[in-house]
Amino acid sequence: MVGLIALTAGAAAAPGDVPQRVVYHIDSGDLERQRSALRNVSNHLNDIGEERLEIRVVVQGDGVSMLVVPEATADLALYGNATNQIQMLIENLRVRGVRFVVCGNSLRRRNILATDRLYEVATQDIVDSGLVELVRLQGDGYSYIKP
Repeated sequence: MVGLIALTAGAAAAPGDVPQRVVYHIDSGDLERQRSALRNVSNHLNDIGEERLEIRVVVQGDGVSMLVVPEATADLALYGNATNQIQMLIENLRVRGVRFVVCGNSLRRRNILATDRLYEVATQDIVDSGLVELVRLQGDGYSYIKP
């Protein structure tokens, strides 16, 4: 019986060497939900460690407001939630290896046609469809989390 326990323990330890692959889906325009989601990502990194995690954050739907700078919303029907506090949370996550991916359909529907309205979003961070990206990432082994 002791041999069986040792064998089981050894087998369980091996997956710990493989980084967790996780995609967080942010589609709410509510500032507090966005802030909470970013804290969840940070806590995940703190608990597991950056070297053992690959995290993508797909921002889609009204969630794009998290990346819109408030000063850039004069002609938009959307309030920008990328305040200094949110920008700092995002930057701290990026430095730790988190990649943010933005839904191009959501941007176009909200008439956000230039990345200069967005906090630190480059054209390579924009995908045509956030939902297609979520499915692709899950097919690539990423676990889906919707905080």
